[in-house]
Amino acid sequence: MPVGLRGFQPGNMLGKKFAYQGGKCDVICAECGAGFQLYLSDIKRGRRFCSDTCGMAWFSRMWRGPAHHHYNPNKDTKEKIKRSLEYGRWRALVLERDGYQCRKCGSGEDLHAHHCIPLSQDLTKALDVGNGLTLCIACHQTTHPELRMIMQSRRN
Repeated sequence: MPVGLRGFQPGNMLGKKFAYQGGKCDVICAECGAGFQLYLSDIKRGRRFCSDTCGMAWFSRMWRGPAHHHYNPNKDTKEKIKRSLEYGRWRALVLERDGYQCRKCGSGEDLHAHHCIPLSQDLTKALDVGNGLTLCIACHQTTHPELRMIMQSRRN
């Protein structure tokens, strides 16, 4: 196999032998399995798809959900809940119930809706208003020390 074909495997060639004669090489699309031709320079650059559509389909499949190397099913579910319309309603109900004031210090600025029982422990209580508590950002940071580090890193 020629030097510089990073990630290229002979099984991706249509022919049994790889003998570059100049011009284009016959290769197989990594997404749909269709045969197509590429210049050797394109192969060296890592092109593996017959079209942009196949490339985008492959990336959307490999870089989202269970196929992604950072995939965490609990986090995925938590993120879906937090981005839902129901979660926004839950937050509004918690803030309204507490009179738009922090339950610890009474502040009315930078309010968060805090889950008493974290989502990581019980997702069924995610939208339970009784599991919510209105806290200002300072009190929320004392409740969650890791939140303080996240907020500081966003400021920098």
